Amino acid sequence: MSTSVQHPEPQQALTRLKVRNLPFQFDNDTPFQWNPANPLFAFAMNSLSFIAPPFERYIVAAVRQAMPCVRRNASHPSWPGEL
Repeated sequence: MSTSVQHPEPQQALTRLKVRNLPFQFDNDTPFQWNPANPLFAFAMNSLSFIAPPFERYIVAAVRQAMPCVRRNASHPSWPGEL
């Protein structure tokens, strides 16, 4: 049995957001550790903030690619509702 994967065409930007550089500075007394009581938690949350946006793009692309299959199977008698 042979399966082929269709790759979606490149898409335009999802929004027309304009990226701006906001003028702000940290004071000299701003601590490097934003959560000194639990630096491991701070590190985990900082890491998550870097991982979340690309992961969201991945999930959106995967769902868009799967939607034709989901819609085809929506007519199956065991399907719980409408799309």
